[in-house]
Formats: sequence, C-alpha cells, structure tokens
Amino acid sequence: MRAIWLLLVCCVFPLAGLAGPLFHGRAVFEEPYAEPTSGDLRWLWRQRVLRLGVLANDQPPLDILGNGRAYEGITADYAGLVAEHLRLDMQVRVFDSFEAAVAALREGTVDLLGSVTTQQAQQAGLRLSPTYAEDLPVLLAKEHARVGEGAEPLRLVMVEGYRTPEQVDQYFPQASLQVHPTAFSALAALALGQADLYLGNALVARYVQGRRPFSAIEEVGDAPLPGQGVGFAMLDTGTPLPRLVNAVLEDVSKEQRARIQARWSPLAGVARSDQRVQLSEDQQRWLADNPRVRVLVDDQLLPLSYRDSKGQLHGLTLDVLQLITRRTGLEFDVQAGAGVEQMIEQVVQGQAHLIAGLPHSDSLAQRLGFSRAYLGASRVLVSRTGAEAPTSLEQLVGRQVALVWGSAMVELLRERYPQVQQTLLHGPLEALHAVAEGRVDAALLALDDARALVARWYPGQLQISASLALPPAYFAFASTRGASELLGIIDSALLSLTPHETGALVRRWRNPMIVPDSAWSRYRARCCSASPLPPACCSLLRCGFATCAGFRCDCGGPGVPRMRPTRPRPSSSPPSAMRYAPRCMPCWACSSWPNARPPTVWPTVRPSKWPPRRRAG
Repeated sequence: MRAIWLLLVCCVFPLAGLAGPLFHGRAVFEEPYAEPTSGDLRWLWRQRVLRLGVLANDQPPLDILGNGRAYEGITADYAGLVAEHLRLDMQVRVFDSFEAAVAALREGTVDLLGSVTTQQAQQAGLRLSPTYAEDLPVLLAKEHARVGEGAEPLRLVMVEGYRTPEQVDQYFPQASLQVHPTAFSALAALALGQADLYLGNALVARYVQGRRPFSAIEEVGDAPLPGQGVGFAMLDTGTPLPRLVNAVLEDVSKEQRARIQARWSPLAGVARSDQRVQLSEDQQRWLADNPRVRVLVDDQLLPLSYRDSKGQLHGLTLDVLQLITRRTGLEFDVQAGAGVEQMIEQVVQGQAHLIAGLPHSDSLAQRLGFSRAYLGASRVLVSRTGAEAPTSLEQLVGRQVALVWGSAMVELLRERYPQVQQTLLHGPLEALHAVAEGRVDAALLALDDARALVARWYPGQLQISASLALPPAYFAFASTRGASELLGIIDSALLSLTPHETGALVRRWRNPMIVPDSAWSRYRARCCSASPLPPACCSLLRCGFATCAGFRCDCGGPGVPRMRPTRPRPSSSPPSAMRYAPRCMPCWACSSWPNARPPTVWPTVRPSKWPPRRRAG
C-alpha cells in the first residue's frame, strides 16, 4: 500500500530538476547498499530530489558546464554515486559566484555545494564532507624562463577565487596578481607572455594542458601554499543529509576512486566505442522520419571546418559529426554557409536543419536552440604585429574593435566597455582581414580560431597580443528552438563520448602542425616565378606532387621530396595520419625541416633568390 501511495505522489507531483543543466554522472555505485533507518527513510521520501549547487565558470575536470546544457566532471561522478545510493533524483543549480551559492544553501534553495575546498568551507562556516579530490597548488611558467629568483618583481596569474589575495601576498610578496575567470584564459595569458607564473590546482592545470596544449609551458614545481581537500559543503542543521553523504563517500572503494581518477586523466589511453546510444521513443520516431539532415558550416573556420586544395571539408566539426553518425545512425549532408546571419536565416526558413560550430550567446539563444558544447576556447585580442599592440580592452577605449555578428562579446563590451567602438563582421576571417587592412585596431576572437587563421593567412603580419579575462567561447550545434528531438539526439551522442575520446579529438585538431592543404597554393606560384628552381622541381610544385604526397611544414608549405614520390595520403585520412616522411628536404617556403630529424643527404639545389621568408606564427 505504501508503494502504491508513493507511485501516486510521484505521478501527481512530477520530479523537479528540468530547468537547470542536464546532470550527467558517469560512475555507477558498486558497493552493497546500506539500508537506511526508518527516520532516514521518511526524510528521503520527503526529500525525493538532491539539489546540487555549482559555479558557472568551468573548473575541469572537477566541474564541466560548457554552455550550460549539461553538467559533468569528477564532482558530478561522486554526486551521482550519492544520489544513486540514496535513491534520489539529482538537480543542478548554477550560480555566478561562491557567495551566491552559499546564500542559496542557507536559504534552502540547494542541499549541498560541489567542489568546495577546506579553506572555503571554513571561511563560510560550512560542514565539509570527506574529500574526493585534492587541491595541490602548482606553478607553471614558460620553458627555460628564470622567474621567482630573489626579490625581482613578477607577474602572477591565477583563477579568480582560487586563493585569497592575502595568501598570495604572503608567499609571493614581489608578485603583481592577475585573475582570470577560467584556467583556459589564465594559461593562455601565460603562454602569450602576459604573466610570468601561473598558480593553480595541479589537477586542473594538467587537465587543461592535456586538452589544450599551449606551446612552451611547463610545470616548474609545487607552490609553497598548503594543499587542501575538495568535497561537498552542507549546512549542519540537524537533517540526516550530512551523515548520509559522508557514509556514501566513505563506502566508495579505492578501485572506484581510481577509475574515476583515470576517467578524467588527460594522459590515459583512448578506447573508441561505436556503441549506439539509447534514444527516447520521440527521438526514435523523429530519426525514422528524418534519417538525413542538412548541416551548415563556415568553411573558413579553422580548425573546426575548412576546405583543402581539392575542395573537401575537414576539421574538428566534421569529425564530431562522424562520431554522432556512428553513435545514432543520423546522417549529415554538410554544406558551406555564408556568414552567421545568413546561416541562421536558412535554418529559420527550413532550408537547413543545423548550424555547426556556432558559438553560444544569449542573443542567438533567443532565436535558436543549442546543443551541448563540444569545444571551449578563451577570448583573445588579435592586432597588427608591433610593439604598440594592445594587451587589454582598456587600451582600446575610443578605438575600433572587430567582433563577429551574434557574439556574446557584443553585449558584454557594451556593458563593461561602452567607449570601445564595435565593428560587427560576418566571421573571424573577415575580422582578421579588417585588422590587416587597418580598418580596425584589433579583433576579439576565440583562441582556436585566431591561432589557426593567423598562421594560415597573416603569419608575421598579425599576432595574438593578449588573452582576455572574459568568459570563454563555447562552440555547439544550433537549430530552431522547436527542434528538441534533433538537439536531444545530438546531446545524447555527445554525452556518450568518454573524456578520453573528446580529449584525443581536441588535441588532434589543436596540433599546430596541422595546416590545410590549400595553404601551399599561396606559395606555389611565387616559388616558380621568383626562384630559379630546376625544371623537375617546378613541375613537382605545379602539379601539386609535394602537397598530395603528404609532406607538411608548420608554415603551410610542404617538404620537397628527395628522390621519388611516395604513396599519396588518402583524402579521408585523419589529421593524425599527417606524418613527416623521412625522405624530404627543408621546406622551400621557410627553410625549416619538416622532419623531427634531418635527412642524411642534404639538398644539392637551393634557390638563389626567394621572397621574404615566413615562419610559423
């Protein structure tokens, strides 16, 4: 009778938790279930939902929200174990600051807070559960940099709220502190020379470095600050929740903890799985009626989507679409679009189903529905090369800054920097053209777009001058707001990807040596017209032999083969197949070796004249 009564209650009062992001815990409780006492059981029946408070800014691998569609990470895995053991549904509430989250906890809006350190719990007067992760402070610097010697001043960067300014001043009295909203932008600032040292959680720093390899950054040692644990924070108000949560966490075995740790380690191996995801009945019916969908992409959006010399589309987005096809059976017809504004109109008018690689923004979300993000990137400034390049938005007051139409930065700059003059353009490449032609003073772009496009189009002429302390850009799929089944299918496929699969995918396309084949077309004509190369070399370059043979250099030009052609690389080969054959000469475009080691025979013919050499940006 009691079971029937509970079933009726659940039917009449549907469970909460649909308003916030989708909770996605990957761990499964494997220990024997401890039967609750009668008092605990009555409290759990009344509770029914466990409300978890998290912060909006990503702190991977502990907390990963992206554009807010789904929540996952180490904290989500342990919270899922707690909810599963207590037979409670999980609801996630997102807060802009730790202070707002603590206030919600005291008001009873949430039941516990995730990823809270020992120091934060003590300062807020909260009860901390047994810890499930460790915060070990670590220092990162640029390779071969000599920092922190003596009393020389240094620039220290860290994530906002990681440690108090008083602590930093105690251990680094000579440091001037910079704070960023995420580890992404903080490490980018270090890589771009805006800071001398990065201070942060070793777990977070290694994860970010593993997925977003910034060149020439290394760990230089442990920070002198004390380490601390990370757990769930709760109020000690007499409810059984703290005792129940503590009991579940203490029962998690060492093997389960090791599996969770390995799951979110960026250095673990990748085991690809093509197992189909489980779809709802509505999604299955929609898929049966719509087996193929039309997708629009920007074919100049390196490294997400671009065309090679044969006109074939490649990029991170195309690989993600292939993974979705293998997981769901949904087929895609990919077409090139012409700017964000026009692609949105095509989707709204029914000429296409999806836009791929579209950065999320509140203004666009009023017209479109977004999937879970599959790539996040920090915001950077791109300017012309020179000593006067701006390193902050404050330096651009009264000057022109190029932004992509629909970007979330449009409204943010109007609120925070109203005196910065905005020029809205159709895409990142058009923004770079405007900077190069002097029509604007700088462009505000995502780091991944800027790094690849500058190296492709304007090496030596434009530069990434600063990483900005702004919310990151999150690239996702977008459709009409009513396309809930389609976006649900895509979200299911994206969430089925393991952290190792997504990490390998992102690392592959962030490889600085991957340059589109069409980049060499800019050098081929100049090579034969400006240099007295032997006829054989010129014929090789004109016919595209060096390109189709698979030789690559980080400047965009190929290494010239020494003897005879090798087997052409299939156009369908993944970027990881772009390897440097041992039989090649220095690149004619920049005179550098594409190989890790030079060949045993040096070239016998070198051009006597050459246009100004361009090296990789």
